[in-house]
Amino acid sequence: MNRKHIILAIIALSFLTICGCDNSELLYEQEEIEVPIPKHGYIFFSIRNTNSRGTTIMDKNLNRDFAVIGYRYPSTWSAVYSQAKQTKTITYTNNDDELISGTDQNADNLMGVFGGQQNISWDSNTSAHTYTPLKQWQKNLKYSFFAWYPKSLQVNGGNNNYEGKPYLSYSLPDAKENMLDILTASRIDYTKADGIRVQFSMSHRLSALDMRAISLVNAKAVKDTFFDEFKSISDDAEVTVDISNIELTLNSIYTNVIIPLCPDEKISASNKVEKTFTGFDGCTGMKYNTDPIKATLLVGTDQKLILIPQKDKLEATITLDYVIKCGNITKEFKDRNVNKVKVEISDLPENAYQYLLVSVTKSGLIVRPSVQNLWEVEDINYDFE
Repeated sequence: MNRKHIILAIIALSFLTICGCDNSELLYEQEEIEVPIPKHGYIFFSIRNTNSRGTTIMDKNLNRDFAVIGYRYPSTWSAVYSQAKQTKTITYTNNDDELISGTDQNADNLMGVFGGQQNISWDSNTSAHTYTPLKQWQKNLKYSFFAWYPKSLQVNGGNNNYEGKPYLSYSLPDAKENMLDILTASRIDYTKADGIRVQFSMSHRLSALDMRAISLVNAKAVKDTFFDEFKSISDDAEVTVDISNIELTLNSIYTNVIIPLCPDEKISASNKVEKTFTGFDGCTGMKYNTDPIKATLLVGTDQKLILIPQKDKLEATITLDYVIKCGNITKEFKDRNVNKVKVEISDLPENAYQYLLVSVTKSGLIVRPSVQNLWEVEDINYDFE
């Protein structure tokens, strides 16, 4: 076979595999290696409609590695999940109409599609997710797939048999930079007829919180309120604010959570503690602004808090230093007892994103929580109660 024919054969193979064409006799040849196309196609995966704004994921389509665990069975997931086990044997008729039973030796007759956790890799050259070795569809079986990010988390606590319904365990790290933005998805009772490429729509399983600021201090405000050094400035002079040394204390948050991968099942959290977070970027040169939508972010890319969801109220205490500047005139506000503001947060919902808004006023600091928004929403609502 010459080079032209080899290229055409490879293109034909790719097209037929993606389309799931029913032709088990097709082969392609490349450097004397022959690979059969399975009659019912290979199982592929992809991610769609994911818009993460957490610390670790910024790509709309989750162009990252993730993990998946798969189960197959001749009935339904609701009928088998209580006995779900990767090494459990099943009986079914395969693609060649052969009866595969639990007594067959060396038969592909296990409930686990991959025998456990299967890591799915993102191939930047082909802009697709892939894994190896590829698994093929069986015509008389249904499948349930459970996906999660990041893949470093072990399903069912790393249990070798992966017994029971799949779940993830997670403990909140002390350092905010090590917090994980956990996403999961599932497809239940899936068959090859639904498409050989299984598409996941990921959802955030934790709750995000960060801080922003606005300055309500202009030239008129500082002339009316502050000290004699500002009396000489013009009414249109530009006044800026620097914020630094931010400390955020949350009085009661969970540190441990069990995250079920089955749809419609709720997380289970435990061990509430008080935690204090420091090391936020703050800001410099913040100008007068009355629009919270244009607020200045006080946290860096890896400084957002990804917290375990909770329905209970909690109290946030923000302590910081700030400086008001106008030209060469500077006024520092570094009394940590005065610059300490408490605010109540109603809850930390799953798959929600909210801010604490710090307003610098001529009378001091005001802190309010923003309205909670679904994490997928692009613009955060800044209506305040």
